Amino acid sequence: MGILMSSPPQEDVDIPKYLIKVNGKEKINRWRIPIGLTDKETKSLETFKKIAYRYDYNCCCGFGLDPILGLVPVIGDFLGVWLSLMLIKSAKRTAEDSQFQNRDLVEMLSKMTWNVVKDAMIGFIPIIGDFFDFFVKANTANGELFQYYLIKHSKNRSMVVDHRMVEVISHAS
Repeated sequence: MGILMSSPPQEDVDIPKYLIKVNGKEKINRWRIPIGLTDKETKSLETFKKIAYRYDYNCCCGFGLDPILGLVPVIGDFLGVWLSLMLIKSAKRTAEDSQFQNRDLVEMLSKMTWNVVKDAMIGFIPIIGDFFDFFVKANTANGELFQYYLIKHSKNRSMVVDHRMVEVISHAS
């Protein structure tokens, strides 16, 4: 992932590890969309991940638009932050439409915003910050956080829909 970025906790919700083989080595495919989401959530997550990929990886040489914009003094860093915040705003809209619990929504948005703030603080450091900005992938980390909370919410939704599942869980504890 990126340097110093908040990643989703693994103990609450199992995020599937989609393993792919690249040059004989197994790697995690972070870009695959999990099953169990609504059509709107799936479309929103796909869009989020595509844009995050452009911002973090897709311009040239494995680097994205965000670190390249950061090379432009002051304006580039602010533009990168603005683009990242617009991406977070789209995730917020989807989460509100999916009726996330308030605690989960606030937690997701605060972690995403903190990732962008850390990326911006690194990028604002002259020369050295611009160098490290090429390795900080805040938008990709935010995509993984968004996916984590969508999966968590979809599992909660499935427990409410399937009363037998809720009953089994309540008797087990």
